[in-house]
Amino acid sequence: MRSAVISGTSKEDYTRYRYQKSRRFFKRGTGAWFDYSEKRVNFKYSSGYIFGFSLREDFCMELLFDGNGRLLMEACLLSGIFLSFFYGHKKGEQVSFDAKEKINNLENQINNLTSANNKYVSFVIKLSDAAKFLSSNHSFEEAVSSVTRLVEDVLPADCIGLYMYNRATESLKLSSGFRGETNGSKKTYLIGEGMVGAAAKNKALLSKETYRNSGANDTDCYPEMVAPILFKDELLGVIGIGGIKKPHADDKRLLSIVASIAGVALKNAVFIDDARKEAITDPLTKLYNRRFFFQKASEELVRARGYSFPLSFFIFDIDHFKHYNDSNGHPEGDKLLASMASLVSDITRKVSILARYGGEEFIVLLPNIDKETAFTYAERVRRLIEDNHFPHKEKQPLGVISISGGISEFPTDGDTLEKLIELADTALYRSKEDGRNRITKSEPIHNS
Repeated sequence: MRSAVISGTSKEDYTRYRYQKSRRFFKRGTGAWFDYSEKRVNFKYSSGYIFGFSLREDFCMELLFDGNGRLLMEACLLSGIFLSFFYGHKKGEQVSFDAKEKINNLENQINNLTSANNKYVSFVIKLSDAAKFLSSNHSFEEAVSSVTRLVEDVLPADCIGLYMYNRATESLKLSSGFRGETNGSKKTYLIGEGMVGAAAKNKALLSKETYRNSGANDTDCYPEMVAPILFKDELLGVIGIGGIKKPHADDKRLLSIVASIAGVALKNAVFIDDARKEAITDPLTKLYNRRFFFQKASEELVRARGYSFPLSFFIFDIDHFKHYNDSNGHPEGDKLLASMASLVSDITRKVSILARYGGEEFIVLLPNIDKETAFTYAERVRRLIEDNHFPHKEKQPLGVISISGGISEFPTDGDTLEKLIELADTALYRSKEDGRNRITKSEPIHNS
């Protein structure tokens, strides 16, 4: 036997709700119900006018009672004559409604599958681009930017960032390739700190929900999901994303795949950067080598000609270096070269090119610097070295570690790279002849 409980209210409530066709139960008043199998209405006594609804799932029927609790004739006739027809008609409508609901559900499922399919197709296309990228020679910064773009294409989000791992400080720092706003979140995390640090420590992907369910106290608004960047179990960094625009059940899997690609790409970029650095760097002093110096000097000379600005060269070497090596051994000589290189690097502009020219000889390219300004810089270098407490300096003939140097300038002294370096080297040897521990400026050559 199927029935539906109907609750009653006052006449005022009836007037108010009459045209709303509400399907809610009303707790006040008395109750009545339909007996669908017998197609009749049962009700209890109630004082005052009350009304009720058949609470079948897809339709409602109003009932009106008099002050003695008897169903009014009009309503009774309506129920008695039409109840069977009305119920049967509504039953057909219910079947139609169920079919429409199923169709809508299927359409929603199809739309979701289409959306997921489009995301996977886009991802496969991006994988092809990523493969091309991996086979190319890119710097580390270029790799970071490319990985960030890949994440942005595969998982569009409001915030995307790569936190690169610094082994020396055991920390993860937000890279310059960040997209969006961190909303006050930290830009540097220690291993194990926050979601970013936890993903790095555990080497596992984390969502904000999973992280908070683990009992962690997380106050960051960003990120929502993080994945460690690994290469053969070596931690390189962490990818963080927040505000995913079209969330999908497979987002974690896609982010995990992207993180794996990022691991290969970034490690490849590290290898390339190291190889490039080794190719242009002197292994002992960590300064640029002679080959790289000539390459950059040629480029700067072209610029100096094009923009008509001066370009100076400063060459210097260590006085009595052979004596230092003979007295203290070659390992001590190597230490002296490395210490001096570091000392001079600290007071040299980033735009200048400081290189080991050969043996105990160094050379500095000074863009947009005239000879007098170059001389001031060279004197500063000379005094810094003379005053420094290098080991075994008391054994040197001058009682200190000192340098002798020479300076030339474009275009005053010459207009070719070879000529300018030759003139600076000649000025250096004049410093040697004049007693060492001094700087000499080259003299312009005047044709008679």
